[in-house]
Amino acid sequence: GIKHCIFGQEDKLAGCIKLLSDLNIERTNAAYIGDDNIDIPAMEYCGISFTVSDSVNPVLKKANIVLKCKGGEGAIREISDLIFEEN
Repeated sequence: GIKHCIFGQEDKLAGCIKLLSDLNIERTNAAYIGDDNIDIPAMEYCGISFTVSDSVNPVLKKANIVLKCKGGEGAIREISDLIFEEN
């Protein structure tokens, strides 16, 4: 059911800006999940950022929430559970 996705975007921040603009979403209402240094600018731009437990140290320090899951081991499910627990 994913309707909007960008693949192959090296400049993650530019991708976020474009996607949020196209969808008319304020950056404070956006979430980003990243696991490497290239993700940091987009993580800082979005309202909330997540990372997996096995990310590189600079990303672990920047993320608002460090997940219990490692990459590829259920991170998206963990995020959705966190979001729905809040609402």
